Amino acid sequence: MTTPTFNFSSNELKDFKAIPAGETAFESIGKSNNKAQQREVEHGEEGHDELNQNNNNINSNSADTDNKDVNDQASDDDLDNADDDKFVQAAFQIFLDLNQQLQSTSGLDTIMTTANSFGEIQPHPTGPSRQQHATLVNQSLLSFLGLLETRINEASPGSSTQDSLINNFHIIKCLVALYFSSTLHRPTQSERTHHLLLPILEWVNIMDPRPTLDDTTDIMECNPAAGHPYFWPYIYTLACRGLFKQCSNSLSYSGLFPNCSETQRVLTLARRLLDSYPLENLTSFAFRQWHASTIVAQEVLTLESPNMDPATKLSLKTLFEILKGNSNIIASNTTTWPEALAARLLFNDPTDASIGDHYKWAESVHSEDITDSVIVACGYLLQGRILDAIRLCKGNSKHAGSQLVAAYMANYCDLRGLLDTYNINGQRSGSAVRDWLIIDHAKSCLQKETLAPIGIYLLEYIITESDEPSMDQSVQECRDLIAAYLPTHPFSSVDALTWALTICERLDLTTTQIAIYESRAHQYVRDRHFLDAIVTFERAGQMNQVRHYSWLLFETALVLGQPSLDPLLHQVVNHRANCTMVISSKVADCLAPYAVLSQFLTSISQGALSDPQAILALLAFPYMEKKYIPLLVCHAVSSLAKMDLSGLAALVAALDNNETDKKGLELVSRASLVDRAKLNKGDWRLDTRLELANGARRVLLQVRGLIAKAVASTYLSSV
Repeated sequence: MTTPTFNFSSNELKDFKAIPAGETAFESIGKSNNKAQQREVEHGEEGHDELNQNNNNINSNSADTDNKDVNDQASDDDLDNADDDKFVQAAFQIFLDLNQQLQSTSGLDTIMTTANSFGEIQPHPTGPSRQQHATLVNQSLLSFLGLLETRINEASPGSSTQDSLINNFHIIKCLVALYFSSTLHRPTQSERTHHLLLPILEWVNIMDPRPTLDDTTDIMECNPAAGHPYFWPYIYTLACRGLFKQCSNSLSYSGLFPNCSETQRVLTLARRLLDSYPLENLTSFAFRQWHASTIVAQEVLTLESPNMDPATKLSLKTLFEILKGNSNIIASNTTTWPEALAARLLFNDPTDASIGDHYKWAESVHSEDITDSVIVACGYLLQGRILDAIRLCKGNSKHAGSQLVAAYMANYCDLRGLLDTYNINGQRSGSAVRDWLIIDHAKSCLQKETLAPIGIYLLEYIITESDEPSMDQSVQECRDLIAAYLPTHPFSSVDALTWALTICERLDLTTTQIAIYESRAHQYVRDRHFLDAIVTFERAGQMNQVRHYSWLLFETALVLGQPSLDPLLHQVVNHRANCTMVISSKVADCLAPYAVLSQFLTSISQGALSDPQAILALLAFPYMEKKYIPLLVCHAVSSLAKMDLSGLAALVAALDNNETDKKGLELVSRASLVDRAKLNKGDWRLDTRLELANGARRVLLQVRGLIAKAVASTYLSSV
């Protein structure tokens, strides 16, 4: 299969599909940090400590690692690898749960929405079933994001594992903010961008948490805080990032001219503006009401505060200009395009522009750092270049976690229809890329026995999800991978074997099923479970192997003078009526010589006089190999006294025709070398009349002599 390449440009995204607007799945930043903000009332620093702790949740574990040496780093990575399997399993469980939920709501169509090349949300009207579909996918992605955060916190601080997962977390956080933070109700014109605001604020403040805790401590511990040279930049940063409660409280504890009524009046107006921003109800009407208040506050500052300190007046004017949405002032008081984007979304009417327009402006005033893969990937997402963002997500590192994240990220996007417009020659190339990423992740799973079932499931998922499996190259690759892997899997239980065989039946992999049987049969042989091996060879259609191992069992028992120790084989041979294992007539026919010999040897080991008919029946068996006949005659020594003349004559005839057979002589020699201490009572080698040390030919000559004596004795007794 030709591996798909990521070579799509924004110009190819004319019909790019995105999700429609709706309610955000995230709580507001102010709401999520209420406890911190309430404690900040007593002191700006105290509340900010906790707020920064919340915002740094993802990033904090990567600090203070610069002094680690190479050996420590390698050790940390080893520890991280120990948790990777659990991460893969937990991520797969989320994937599996979503799959089952979507199947239970069968009949739901793929969510079809559209967006321009900069991700402007333009949804089609959709029904309740599609909304349910979107809700399930959104919730699942949030669960996956939570799992990723947990894995980051468990990783060794500063390790390559943690670094790559943190980068991926921020990319997916941006993806969620833009495309997965709403349900599917069709937004009104006045809700054009407001549903994106809270998720984007959360993404910006988690990805690049500022002001930092150290900066906050340094500024707010200054007496007065407003006397610190960076107090006002600190205030502007809080405002641009939507941290209004913290900004308001910092102004309250600023120590700005407490005895100046004009200053205090304007500060009160500024705090009221910050506290009243309609963050959770940002309709166009609510925003315009709030925006009108900023104009009134600025007029008070300009026209009614003649005695205010000029520097303070200028600083407050800058704050009001930010709140009014002055693009130049926002650009001057932000340092990155995500921060500028957040401010533009906050302080512009939701109906004024699309998210794409705001992004283009933000990127124009703060160019992207092309060395920062996270910033570049998030820029791609805002442009609607989903696959380019996924490519960077996968390329963050060679760590398996990046591979996993990219695969599931692509799958979530495909489920929401975000990849539908990637077409080459009428084919859905976006889904082909998703398939490639999932296949790549599945391959890594197949490298570990514990994760192999996950890999197989993912490959089968690609097969079953394909619209045209016969034409889909990904489907053929998945079938080939499954066919190549399953026979090599070390099946540790019957359930595991049944699982593999069921997959073969489901996918019509007949050749693979045969290969699994063969592989398992050879493993049974290595484990000395001979009956299981023979039965499994028959299921594989390998009758040559069935005959081979049946005769091998016979030969081993013949040489050692003892039946096989395989308990199941013993039960089938000696207690077949009570045996739970069913064997076919073909297997029974192949095992018949061994069964007869086994019963003969068992009777000898129990001290009973052996029945000569067993040996005579084996000698008369038309398919008995010549090499076994000399040794069979030797085993008859213990039964000579019970034979009649016809039986003795059969022994003589058998020797006459086969005593010079080279392979037969080798078997007699091998049997003669068996330790006597291991022989059962009644074994022919314990007969003191035989001298085993003189070679096979001498042994057979002595056996012939014993038979001759038995013939004479039998003849005389019958006269």
